Amino acid sequence: MKKIFLLLSIISFSSYVTSQTRPAITVTDWGELYSTYTLTEDDEKIIKEQSSSSELSKFKSAYTETQWPSAINTLEGRNANRNKMYDYHLYKIAELSGGEIAVVAPAGENKHMPEGMLADKDLYFIVGQAGFGGQQKAVEDIPDLSSLEDDYYGLEEQVYVAPDYSGLKTFDEQFNALLQECEQDFEGIWGQELFDDSTAIEQYQSKILPEGAQLATVTLDYSYTYSFWANYGTFDNLTKAKKAYTELVAKVTGAKPECCELNPLGETVSDTLTYTSWSVTYPPIYMEVQVSKAIDPIQGKPFYELFLGISSDY
Repeated sequence: MKKIFLLLSIISFSSYVTSQTRPAITVTDWGELYSTYTLTEDDEKIIKEQSSSSELSKFKSAYTETQWPSAINTLEGRNANRNKMYDYHLYKIAELSGGEIAVVAPAGENKHMPEGMLADKDLYFIVGQAGFGGQQKAVEDIPDLSSLEDDYYGLEEQVYVAPDYSGLKTFDEQFNALLQECEQDFEGIWGQELFDDSTAIEQYQSKILPEGAQLATVTLDYSYTYSFWANYGTFDNLTKAKKAYTELVAKVTGAKPECCELNPLGETVSDTLTYTSWSVTYPPIYMEVQVSKAIDPIQGKPFYELFLGISSDY
């Protein structure tokens, strides 16, 4: 009986320490939550110094969306449950090297949360600085927000319907379609969503694969810019890569865009990157053909990759 009482006392004391030794903190904008994040050595050192080695271990195994409960482990789920997320009882663990805040939602203090947002163990999150201190941002119904905006400006809701691109055969046809889609954030060519590392917020396989390309994707980066990238393969030496690069530059130069006129920006050359770029005044578009050098991490030998990139130039 004494052993059971001692165990219960330790559990109670652990919960007490959580709430008493760490400052409570309130998230006011869950839109600043990081669903994926790569901890640096400095981040790990900070968490360890401001908490403990065991806390760091628990944090590292539970701070990204793949470890969160079912109702919040996707962007769609978090948007649908954004208002309920403000009910989490949170405590600050540490301020990371980039200014982000690491927080914990102790399991024992969040039993009031609805099913799908509960966890058997503590939940951990990383939230940007802008997610604290302001007025709480609620989400009533995301689709309705856009319709309210349309009503405010006196606009009817317009849904972009992309043309059928399945019949495009030549580079000129594909290039024209890509320039047209650039104005629409390439929405009309979003294919299957891809799961990459933390270098992008979103990434999709492109429904348009330009002539000669091996892979094409649409990416939303952390500057919130959508861009199209076509990979024309890898080369084991610079001579082969430069030959393919020259041919692709000639294709773009010889293309006849229907929407606009390409303004050549010239060529830039360095030890690791060579690219030729163009711009379009309206709609504002930037594009480049680049050959980049990389090192095979296993064999330690250099190789070269050829890309065509197109993005909005706002």
